[in-house]
Amino acid sequence: MVEKCQDGSSRPSVRFSQSVDSGEHELIGLLRGSTGPSFTKIPNPNSTKAVNKPARAKYGGTATKDKRELPLRKGEYLTIISEVSEFWYIVRNKEDKQGWVHSTWVTLLEEEPQGPVELYSAWKARCDAAFAKGGLTTFPELPTSIRSCKAVSCANLKTQLGNLGVCQHDVASLLRGSGKYSYKFLKTERNSWHPDKFGQQCAPRNREELKKKSEQLFIIYGLLMEIEAKKNI
Repeated sequence: MVEKCQDGSSRPSVRFSQSVDSGEHELIGLLRGSTGPSFTKIPNPNSTKAVNKPARAKYGGTATKDKRELPLRKGEYLTIISEVSEFWYIVRNKEDKQGWVHSTWVTLLEEEPQGPVELYSAWKARCDAAFAKGGLTTFPELPTSIRSCKAVSCANLKTQLGNLGVCQHDVASLLRGSGKYSYKFLKTERNSWHPDKFGQQCAPRNREELKKKSEQLFIIYGLLMEIEAKKNI
């Protein structure tokens, strides 16, 4: 069974059925692209494998009505604390709330490198590879570890619907890892994120959604340029 999200996208659904004989729940997972249902008992939460990996939510809500699940917001970043089975993770969100999440509802992310230089280099390499390939269906997300600014003035910017979840301070901390941070550097790099230019790199069906994100990053680059320009006055 496949359900429709509020944004119109499809998501796999799973449901719990009660066993008459044993009283144990069974998970019936109908996975996207599968030829039939996948059956497994809910695992014992005491037998878990520590993971501690970053992930991103594919969908909003929960896969089932089980109260142990953590309600997700589409696109939010999570930390997978442990792997309970091939179908279930225990995760923590940015508000430090924990709960279960079905494995088909999240995308595992690569471990982020440590250090500003390595972090910027890895992100820049991802962007260059994505632009070279073209036909983008996803946005080259900024590293989760840069989202550290706690300024009250930036809180609303980070929580706006469809926002990248970063402010100019977060982006500046990433770009300084280039070792070339300056007004000229920002102006040159900003060109890649102009919505019209960036839109040419996107697959038609994803173009408008991704252009909105590139526009947000384009604006942030502009704010940083203004700050650098004032330093030279």
